[in-house]
Amino acid sequence: MSVKKCHILLLVFTILVCSGCFSSTADTSKAPKSVDLSNTNNLLETQYNNWIPVESGHISFKVPPTLEKADQNHIDQLNSVLGSNQLKIMYQQNGLNEAVKSHPESANGHFARVILECIPNPDAEGMNFGDKITWSKDDLDTLFEMYKKSTEKDIYHNDYYWGAIKPVDLPCGQAINISYKRKYGNNPPANVNVYIFFDNKIIYSLTISYRSTEEHIWCTPGNDIRNIVNTIRYK
Repeated sequence: MSVKKCHILLLVFTILVCSGCFSSTADTSKAPKSVDLSNTNNLLETQYNNWIPVESGHISFKVPPTLEKADQNHIDQLNSVLGSNQLKIMYQQNGLNEAVKSHPESANGHFARVILECIPNPDAEGMNFGDKITWSKDDLDTLFEMYKKSTEKDIYHNDYYWGAIKPVDLPCGQAINISYKRKYGNNPPANVNVYIFFDNKIIYSLTISYRSTEEHIWCTPGNDIRNIVNTIRYK
């Protein structure tokens, strides 16, 4: 593995400090399967007309109306923990902002998060957004092991049930997908899918997570948050 690729791997794992911060005893013996969305390239954009448009830099995507944008103070606090400004966008279950302010005891009623992070990658060259992932299996396995070790050090003492790492085909091109389950305390486990994109000097990470017991809320036809990756566009 080249020094440059090693540097990229290390950068990718700075992304995931806060991805473990938002956890939600159930069927935790099995990790989730990666979501294979390659057969959805023919989905029409009109299917997401009622979704909320989101933009950050060169990246745009849409989220279903079951989510709301997290309070900026919360995002700033998380960036303070990270010691950077890499967390750009976070969406969460509707009503959470108000619940945290006025009814904290009800804030953990449901759980869903969509997080976009942008990491400067000054050593990257020739890795355009959506390009085919040409990393070897050994490189991907190394990335996965580093991800596991870094993520399992989170201060919230989550339990992790690891899935897989693989390149996936999306309408916007290829990304690296990491899937796993994460459980905090007595809460049901959360299904987590992380999508990593390379764009020359920037690494983008989109994390989609929701409680495994709430698929009837977050994965319904027309508002399935797993389909957010189908709406990603680069401009």
